[in-house]
Amino acid sequence: MKRSQPFVLPARNASTASLLNGDRGLVPRWLLALLVALFLTVIGAEESLAQGQAPAAKSDLEQQYDQAFQAMFEDPANLDKAFAYARLAIQMLGFEGAISTLERMLIINADLPRVRMELGVLYYRLRSYEVAKGYLEEVLAEDDLPPVVASRAEEFLARIE
Repeated sequence: MKRSQPFVLPARNASTASLLNGDRGLVPRWLLALLVALFLTVIGAEESLAQGQAPAAKSDLEQQYDQAFQAMFEDPANLDKAFAYARLAIQMLGFEGAISTLERMLIINADLPRVRMELGVLYYRLRSYEVAKGYLEEVLAEDDLPPVVASRAEEFLARIE
C-alpha cells in the first residue's frame, strides 16, 4: 500500500511552522483533514445556535422510547416495562438494545417463549442466522405454544433454512 505524502503547512514565521508542522515539519493529510472537519463542525454548530435555531424536537416515538427506558431503569424487575421498552427499541431499529433487554428478561424468567421468539427474529434481522435458529428451535420445542408464536417462529426458521 502506498503511503500518502504528508502535507506541509505554510506558516508566516518559523515558530508557527514548528507548531503546525511538528518536529519533522510535516502533518499527515488524514490528520489535517480530521482537524478541518472538526473545525467546520464546531463552526456550523455555533452558527446554528447563534441564529436561534433550536435542536430538532424529538418525535413521539423517541419520547415514548425515552420514557419506556426510564420506566424500565426505575423498575428493572418489571418484565412488562422491559418488554414495552424492547418493542419500542425494535421500532427505533435499536436491535442491540432490544436484544440485551430481552436476554435480561430470560435471566429473570426463563419460561418466556414469546421473548425467545422475538430474540430469534432480532438475531435474524442482524443476520446472525445460527443464533436465530437456536432461539427459534427452542421456541418450537415448547409445550402449549400459542399458535401465533409458533407460526411466526416457523416462518423465520423457514427463511433461515
